[in-house]
Amino acid sequence: MRDESGWWGLLGPVPSQTPSGIIAVPHDRAAVLDQKYEIGPVTIRPGGRRLTEYLRSEPFQLDGLTWFETWPVIAQGKWPGNMIETDPRCERLKTLSGQDANERVVAMWLHRTACMYSLATREAWQVRTAAVDQSTRPPTVPEDWPKPPMAFGDEPGLDPVPRALPEWVDGAWERLEQDEKASRALSAWHQGLLLTPSFPSYAMVAFCGAIETIAESPALKDLIAVESAACDKCGNVPKA
Repeated sequence: MRDESGWWGLLGPVPSQTPSGIIAVPHDRAAVLDQKYEIGPVTIRPGGRRLTEYLRSEPFQLDGLTWFETWPVIAQGKWPGNMIETDPRCERLKTLSGQDANERVVAMWLHRTACMYSLATREAWQVRTAAVDQSTRPPTVPEDWPKPPMAFGDEPGLDPVPRALPEWVDGAWERLEQDEKASRALSAWHQGLLLTPSFPSYAMVAFCGAIETIAESPALKDLIAVESAACDKCGNVPKA
């Protein structure tokens, strides 16, 4: 039986040499979420502390390390419970046990929240801690790992700068629920963002897939519908 207090998870950028890739923006190590937001069934709020992690400096220098600072976000919500039995979108989950089905639904919620947060901040955020039952562990940002002896620099962290989410976030969840094409396009774009630092060519494939998928969205149908011209050679008109 799940604890009625619900679940929590942690969102944040994963340390990399080029955290957001060329297409987005450099990682802003001072940015912190300004307040609590309700995004569909998920509540996100500032984690309350800076997290410092370390990563190798390769390929610039294999024997060195550098630091990576973030202000993670805590995501929280109620376990889906009876929704799985009543929502037709959860039909394929009914064969799973109650615990597995709950975790599968929340994993999808967390993924979508990370995608939306990435789009809002133009940075590659993702799930750093999967859904945890609040009865087993309270929501918290973990303590920093000890600084390795070879880590470069000793610069203290910057003062946090609160950042607000854009207004479109408020109604985006419902629109994604109603528009499967938009939801898939967002996920494809997010995968491209994650691929960009190490595999920019494959990232471009994901971005092209996102463009092709969003073009099929019912919401955009009237905006992009154009009358196709007949082929000069065979006279056929391509189907929309």
